[in-house]
Amino acid sequence: MLERVWTAEHRNSPWAKAAIKNVVTTFGGDSEASAAPLRKAFEIDHLMQHGHEELNPMAREAARLARLDPEFVRDLYIAAFAWQETSDDQTFLFQSRLTGFLSNRAQDYTDTGARARHGQDQNRETVDVRAR
Repeated sequence: MLERVWTAEHRNSPWAKAAIKNVVTTFGGDSEASAAPLRKAFEIDHLMQHGHEELNPMAREAARLARLDPEFVRDLYIAAFAWQETSDDQTFLFQSRLTGFLSNRAQDYTDTGARARHGQDQNRETVDVRAR
């Protein structure tokens, strides 16, 4: 499904995020097969266009993914911290007719880095517990 969303003529951002979440959720079944399509999000051209919304679902699960595929999470960190989003183009955190919360691409991307750092801290705690 993720490939179909990424290659669609008209991009549907909520579907892209949902497809990424689905792949991340099932990552434990076959980490190599799951990581392969997700790595497209790390390609610089794709990252520049969609990183502000697509890295976040992966960063949220960084601690769990690191136990399954540490190299994938390493590459996620490299991608997240190598690109600096500066666009202030408006994005929606939550779309609703009653209350809509707005953000911008740079804030969304910064939030991804914060989530990745939080996952890194959780990993450190996991490693510390295992070492005891």
